[in-house]
Amino acid sequence: MGIVTMKKRTAFFIGLLITSCFAVASIGEMPPLPLIENKLYDARIRMRGSRQPPDDIVIAAIDEKSLAHIGRWPWSRNIMAQLVNDLRIAGAGIIAFDVIFAESEPHDE
Repeated sequence: MGIVTMKKRTAFFIGLLITSCFAVASIGEMPPLPLIENKLYDARIRMRGSRQPPDDIVIAAIDEKSLAHIGRWPWSRNIMAQLVNDLRIAGAGIIAFDVIFAESEPHDE
């Protein structure tokens, strides 16, 4: 078997593999390109390994101790606003919430 034939055969199988990946990915809920990108991103993160967060990042968690002190979740918007004020006073530059405010809250007017 010549080198040219081997290259053509290799190119054919690589193309077949890529086509198969797109076909399998398109069966699922996610379009193939984002799915492949997500898988590649996951692989890059695993290869990179874990990293320690910077010292100037602090996570204020809503944990069992907080729930015992303030009360059951969901907390009122007033409590959340006080939390933001307290974090600002403590020197927070950026405050982000990773919660869903799904329940409406009655307004006293």
